[in-house]
Amino acid sequence: VGGHNLGNSAIELDDGYLVSGALNRNSSLIKLDKETGSTIFSKTYNNGGTDAFEHAALTPNGIVAVGYIYAQDSNNTFYTEGQGYVMFLDEEANELNSINLNSYISQAYRVQYVNNELIISGLSDEAFDFKLIKMSLDGNVLWHKSYGGSNYDHCFGMDIGNDGSIFLAG
Repeated sequence: VGGHNLGNSAIELDDGYLVSGALNRNSSLIKLDKETGSTIFSKTYNNGGTDAFEHAALTPNGIVAVGYIYAQDSNNTFYTEGQGYVMFLDEEANELNSINLNSYISQAYRVQYVNNELIISGLSDEAFDFKLIKMSLDGNVLWHKSYGGSNYDHCFGMDIGNDGSIFLAG
């Protein structure tokens, strides 16, 4: 096993870029220097089975990364049918805390920090519905919602408007 690497998303930081993904089927965060592209750090986390981070956001406490663990399809990069996962890390990407979100979401694709809270989007078990979670910075789920019809619904994108409106795409 190994050689299965993913770069799922990147966010811009003041001094670089933070890439979320997987290295050898384990969740990873890689920080790159903005000027040179050189690696500032590369951290890997074995969170359970085949796992990956899909996205990350900066908060006043550090970094929050979301993704999945225990993928049923270890070679799929599109929809792995795993368990939703969130990890809280310091600014150097050292783990502070993590939470299995499987009772709310099967795969977490996007996270944004807004108004001192986290908005996490993704999809439900077997991709039947879009899922949305509002969470406090200490990891308490404030609410969670499902959206979708009678067919498969894959929620892969999210943005939040200046007025707080949440836009989901997939």
